[in-house]
Amino acid sequence: MSARKKLSEKTIPREPSAHVRRKQDRRRSDILDAAAAVFAERGYFSASMKDIADRLGMQPGSLYHYYPSKEAALEDMCRRSAIEFCEALRAIHAKGGKAQAMVREGMLAHLTSKRRAYVEVFAFSRRNLPPGIVDDLSRAGIKAFGPSAAAARLEGSKGFTKDLCRANAIPTAAYERFSD
Repeated sequence: MSARKKLSEKTIPREPSAHVRRKQDRRRSDILDAAAAVFAERGYFSASMKDIADRLGMQPGSLYHYYPSKEAALEDMCRRSAIEFCEALRAIHAKGGKAQAMVREGMLAHLTSKRRAYVEVFAFSRRNLPPGIVDDLSRAGIKAFGPSAAAARLEGSKGFTKDLCRANAIPTAAYERFSD
């Protein structure tokens, strides 16, 4: 067997073992917990990947192995939070009882979540989620409200907003559009 063939066989990525996957999942959870705490303390826009890494005692570059950006961490955090909350609500509903008691228990579950920082971040930072999170949650069977990916692109377009303001004589800062 040639050295070239041996080298190419060694570079083929293989699936991580169950042990490694569990370890990676725990690390992702640790990162999300740290990110939630940092976002809750500093605010989403004031927080950085370095702040999250410092909280964990990691090098900032190591975080990128798990999340390519703080936006990706926020998206995963909100997705996990929504899924966990929906699972709690489904369990409450499955037990049955009076509607008022179930609503009260659901609200209490939300307000006393073990991931309190996640709830706070979701409440105050979900507007920073990337387009499509509502579509993703809907595909997962979780009813969600908010803009679809298409609506979020429209809503999040600064150029669109500026053009709308200009067309309707709404005061806004001066701007120009440039293209190469």
